[in-house]
Amino acid sequence: MASVKSQAEQILADDLKSAGYPAIVGHRFHPDRLWKFDLAWPGIALAVEIDGRGRHQREKGEREDQQKINAAIELRWRVLRYPARSVTTHKRRARIVEQIKRCICGVECPDSASCVLVGD
Repeated sequence: MASVKSQAEQILADDLKSAGYPAIVGHRFHPDRLWKFDLAWPGIALAVEIDGRGRHQREKGEREDQQKINAAIELRWRVLRYPARSVTTHKRRARIVEQIKRCICGVECPDSASCVLVGD
């Protein structure tokens, strides 16, 4: 049985592909570490991380995630993070797809981060 996180990754990847923004799934971005992004667009250094339950809720897992994201930022990546439960909720997923599209297209929207996870 697939985890909620892996289901969310596949659902979001499929929605983005349908919208014309296919992502690389499991892109290894670091030259020395084995870190991978859930979804990535290496040509524009944009990545999406989907946080499932479990390791992200433990102190060690959160610390490791922080190290990974900080290393990505040092390498000039922009990283968007979403909870798996939000990705599997249709209205929220639609907002997430729109936010990712804005980032890919270079459209600035100051309110975008705050509106993505609001509502059902």
